[in-house]
Amino acid sequence: PKRFPSSSPSMSAIPSPGAIPSKIPSQNPSLIPTQSNYPSWAPSGTPTTLPSNVPTGYPTPDHMNGQLETRSDGNFKYITCGLMFDIESKRKIRLVDLNINLAYPETKKLQMWIRKGSWKEAPKDKTKWTLLGTTAVSGGGWCCTNIGRPHWLQVDMEPGQKYGIYLRFEDSSSGIRTPPSGGGIYAQNDDLKLYVGSRTGTSLFGGSSGKSPFQGSLIYWLFPKRFPSS
Repeated sequence: PKRFPSSSPSMSAIPSPGAIPSKIPSQNPSLIPTQSNYPSWAPSGTPTTLPSNVPTGYPTPDHMNGQLETRSDGNFKYITCGLMFDIESKRKIRLVDLNINLAYPETKKLQMWIRKGSWKEAPKDKTKWTLLGTTAVSGGGWCCTNIGRPHWLQVDMEPGQKYGIYLRFEDSSSGIRTPPSGGGIYAQNDDLKLYVGSRTGTSLFGGSSGKSPFQGSLIYWLFPKRFPSS
């Protein structure tokens, strides 16, 4: 008998597995770089010396801070328009700031005048005085007010020399608190003497009106050797 034709495809028509193209590469690429391919964030070599922000030597300070504070008498009998008084240094110092006892809280402009020599030699002679400057101050209560270390207050004082100081308000109003006192030295330390002064009236250089001391503190610099060049 004759053979029936085969309806099934020949097995030889199916390609062998080895002939099917592979979608998977024979060698997977590495997504992680090797150590040699890492970018370097650090310098290749460590410097032998690091830059220093600290200076190798420290300069010796050319000054030290000092302060002469007055005692508080408590009996602030007077509220005056101004005060004239003397200070005398025992060493080389520079007066740079002060605290003053003010009676009222409103802001006023305080003037500071100075002369080389005692105030008693020229209480009415404006030509013998120098206006150092004016600064805004406000006080009130029983505490002293700092005048804010104004830039114009830099008075170099030599040992044994008296300087007259005149503090007053620019508008000639009253407001500086002071007690009554006798004469002579009112306060002193190893660096500075403060003498009892006098109250002044509304006139700029109208003369004194009675003995009274400055109440507060004088702030200064001490120089071990000499004044620095300005």
